[in-house]
Amino acid sequence: MGPGMEVDPLAGVDWATCINLARRTDRWIAMQARYGTLKTALPLHQTSGVEIDVGHNPVFNGRAGCLLAHRRALKEGLATGAERFLVLEDDVGFVADVGALLARSLDALPADWDLCFLGVFPNAPLVPHGPHLARVLHAFGNHAILYSRRAAAQVVAELPDESTVTPWLERFRALDVYFSWEILPRLQAFACWPLVAYQVSGHSDIERTHIPTRDKIPALSTRPFVDWTARRWLWRCSKPARRIRQALRARHVRRSQRRPI
Repeated sequence: MGPGMEVDPLAGVDWATCINLARRTDRWIAMQARYGTLKTALPLHQTSGVEIDVGHNPVFNGRAGCLLAHRRALKEGLATGAERFLVLEDDVGFVADVGALLARSLDALPADWDLCFLGVFPNAPLVPHGPHLARVLHAFGNHAILYSRRAAAQVVAELPDESTVTPWLERFRALDVYFSWEILPRLQAFACWPLVAYQVSGHSDIERTHIPTRDKIPALSTRPFVDWTARRWLWRCSKPARRIRQALRARHVRRSQRRPI
């Protein structure tokens, strides 16, 4: 490629979609403009968001809709036959010079990768994996994820449908909580480094409150990946950790059963 020519950062991606509620046309229009900053030839499809009342409070219902919408997006991606596909939420923003940064990160993905987060909120340090990638150990946020076909099929198989979403959420609380505790330990999960996506400020249709812009870039760990993996599994298997998880799940069930007056 000649000097001055821009690289398409999503040249190796087969399909991209954005989850958006049909009534939130304002967010869809804004998202299309932000996606345009990627300067990619890959079109952005729209996956209809899900609004559902499962008999709980509005936040629980919103999380149920979010989970089902992500499951729908993954099923749509699998139906296209795509090997790599990008799933975005409609509140995603991109950093300056996102094209060059994203292209370098995606080119650096190893052959056995499963997930690549464009943006994420880590609960454990991100571990360097070369100059343009980091390993993700424990994190929240599903607002911008690139999936391999293998990983997407596995996630779809594990997520609940409308008939089982209530007990599933009573146990795991939210989609990204499940990812953090159940998916990330089993799959090869990476993040672009530096992170290239964040969540923009606005009213959350899930949490029913205003969410400020979350664009703080976390620090990388100085510990090796194997060290963090061993420490995490030792903690997960400990009695205090099990008791804390059980208490949190019980509290979440009690709160989710309360309806606002």
